[in-house]
Amino acid sequence: MFKNMKISTQMIVLNIIGIVAIVVLLASNYYSFNSINKDIKILKKDTKLIQNVTLTLNDIAKKIKLNIILTKSKAFESIISGKIVSKNIDYLKALNNTKSKLNQLKTFLNKYKKSNKQLHQLHKELSNNFKTYYLILETLQEELQEDKEYGIEILSDEVKPIEKNLFTLADKFIAKTTKKFDNKFTDIQTQINDTNDLTSFAISMNIFVGLLAIVLFIIFDSLIIKHIKFSIEDFKVKLIGFFKYLNKETTNIQPLEESTTEIGNMAKVINQNIATIKKVLEEDHKLIEDAKTVITKAKHGWYSQYIEKSTSNETLNELKDNVNEMIKATKKHFANMNIILEQYAKNDYRNELVLEGIEKGGVFETLINDINKLRNTITTVLIDNKSNGMTLQNSSDVL
Repeated sequence: MFKNMKISTQMIVLNIIGIVAIVVLLASNYYSFNSINKDIKILKKDTKLIQNVTLTLNDIAKKIKLNIILTKSKAFESIISGKIVSKNIDYLKALNNTKSKLNQLKTFLNKYKKSNKQLHQLHKELSNNFKTYYLILETLQEELQEDKEYGIEILSDEVKPIEKNLFTLADKFIAKTTKKFDNKFTDIQTQINDTNDLTSFAISMNIFVGLLAIVLFIIFDSLIIKHIKFSIEDFKVKLIGFFKYLNKETTNIQPLEESTTEIGNMAKVINQNIATIKKVLEEDHKLIEDAKTVITKAKHGWYSQYIEKSTSNETLNELKDNVNEMIKATKKHFANMNIILEQYAKNDYRNELVLEGIEKGGVFETLINDINKLRNTITTVLIDNKSNGMTLQNSSDVL
């Protein structure tokens, strides 16, 4: 995975992984706790609303009960005082207050409990019973005046049961709203528990993401460091091997591992140089071996063979050319010497030995001088012999 990735790129990838892990962790935290905060706010709002609605409904129901008692009280005050119940201001006020509370209850139910059929049914029964209740109260005065016993019977048989029923309906209404509140509160408590579970999950998730990020960071960091160490170690081993090859300690050389990393690019350049140096060294070796053969033969007097091999090493090529020129020049000097010596062998001592391009004080100059000295000596001896011969011939002619 990291083989062809630059070291700088590897480090960037490592940093990006760390940053991404942190961002994911922060995003997860933000999302989780933001969601929890929203849920808590909604739950608080719902709880407050339900509490207010329940308290309002219970308050209206209690006031209805109170106004029913007040209506009955004002009606009895009118009966006792001999006033007409339906025209008693206090009675009418209590009656209207009760009707107002019933209407208020209906309006409130239509707004907040529109779908609750049970509460609407209780309200309907409560309104109908109250209507019957106050109509009986208004006619009770006449019944008592006409027939006191019958009036008391109506009071006992009709008014009290309806009154009891009204209180029962009001209490039932309060009980149902309270129960509704309790049920809703239970639901809210369940939601709170769910929210706590969500909080626990969010914390666990954050811990998991954090640990995962750390583990991934450690893994990628270890892989990158391992790859870098391996590349450097491989680079070192093979470079040492190349130096051993240069020092003639080994004849085998392994190329460095190439890649697109910084070390891989260095290895690529070094491999190119190693290949060039290896080629030059092999060419140098072949040329040197050829030179050894030629020099050995020249040492034994064979000057007709030259160094043929060539190399990319300009210095060695120049040395080869100089050696070949030396062999050619030496061969030419010996050839010229042989020509003169062959003349001397035929008793022709007229020409002196002359070699061009030789260093003064060198062996060739000494050899030339010695050969010419020998020539001069031989020539002198021949001249003396000739002179002695002429003298002997003259003496013999005299005799």
